[in-house]
Amino acid sequence: MTLLRRTGLVAVLALALGACLGVASASAAYVTAGAYPASFKGVSEPYTGWDFEAPGGKEWDCEGIGVDTSLAGPTRTFAGPSSASRGCNDRTHSEGGTTLATNGCALTFRPGAESGSGEFSGTAELGPVGCGPMTLNGSICKRRFYAQSGIPVAFTNVGSGSSASIVPKISAAPLTYIPEGPSAYCGGVSGSVHTMWYTASWELSAYNHVGEPVSAALSELSGDGLFISGSVGEAPLLGAESYPATINGEQSSAAKYTVSLEGGRKIYCSQAALEGTASGAASQITLVPNLQGCTALILGNEYHASVALNGCQLKVGLSNEGPPYSGSLSVECPNGGQIQIRAFSSALAEREFRPMCIYGIASQSGLPGVSLENAGSGSSRAVNLTFGVSNLLVTRVAGTATNCGGPTHSSPLTGSGVLNGLH
Repeated sequence: MTLLRRTGLVAVLALALGACLGVASASAAYVTAGAYPASFKGVSEPYTGWDFEAPGGKEWDCEGIGVDTSLAGPTRTFAGPSSASRGCNDRTHSEGGTTLATNGCALTFRPGAESGSGEFSGTAELGPVGCGPMTLNGSICKRRFYAQSGIPVAFTNVGSGSSASIVPKISAAPLTYIPEGPSAYCGGVSGSVHTMWYTASWELSAYNHVGEPVSAALSELSGDGLFISGSVGEAPLLGAESYPATINGEQSSAAKYTVSLEGGRKIYCSQAALEGTASGAASQITLVPNLQGCTALILGNEYHASVALNGCQLKVGLSNEGPPYSGSLSVECPNGGQIQIRAFSSALAEREFRPMCIYGIASQSGLPGVSLENAGSGSSRAVNLTFGVSNLLVTRVAGTATNCGGPTHSSPLTGSGVLNGLH
């Protein structure tokens, strides 16, 4: 286990060094299936399960927690179950009857760029922020794992044809935890943050709507040409060269998607993509934000922020013949829900889920101020998307007026990006 632990540490240091040197990241891979819709399932491989090693030589082998989700089309993320409890073998016999419980937390996997033939780097995160926490409970100690990100994962495509599958593997990755109980047994002083090492792997397979196996693989999709078309007197349509098409819209680094609140407060993310699928030409497209590295600018100070979509989606509709083309934005949330943006004053406040401010964005429709423009040619055709929405309704769900502003905000949403079609 010592060699594996060092390997995991080297991987973390390499990722950190790349970030410090400003190395450009390559395009992310998509999880694909041989047919859609597809069930995407996998169990932890039996020779690993979930393996934990804490300071003081304490080690546990736990029954693995698998993955069981569905795919409507290619996706850049997938998650395991958030409600699971598994028994664990205490290899050092320091305490018996240990169990692992997710308590509403789940691992979300994010495959990255291809690093070798059929091999991909990537990360996983335990979340969402405010979940659980996940616990490793023994007869003497409880160990709490709060939301955390940047867990290194190696992904490999294996097999061929309908038996092709994806194997993600986590090798001795550092995982922070807070123990409760006597430090001699619990691997650290009770109530303080410590690090243990986590190893697991899965084999993930795909099945069609009647349960037959189909191929599952990671792939860096190629361009498929996305464009707006329409004759004079006809409503414009957003179309692709072939269907089904995957839509991916990365924000511009020079004009990030930004929600501006009163008093100079702002919400923006270092990485923001709008993702969707198209089965044919349409005057409206549904997009799901994929957000990472978010920041809340409050009273001149930057705080880490998390965004919970809660099943909400964005819809962009075309509204004139053009060009240039104008459009509208709608937010659609199921069951009266809302997108929630949480700002945290410190890492400790985030671990304990004590947000300084929570803002909500509920369902609303037909907001003007969207501009669209064709760009490129052939399979490299794309659509430039610019938000200049002036009246996105944002409410203060929690937090003081001094820190977070008034109870409601009629907020500008600005920024630009490029919508690409992929297949």
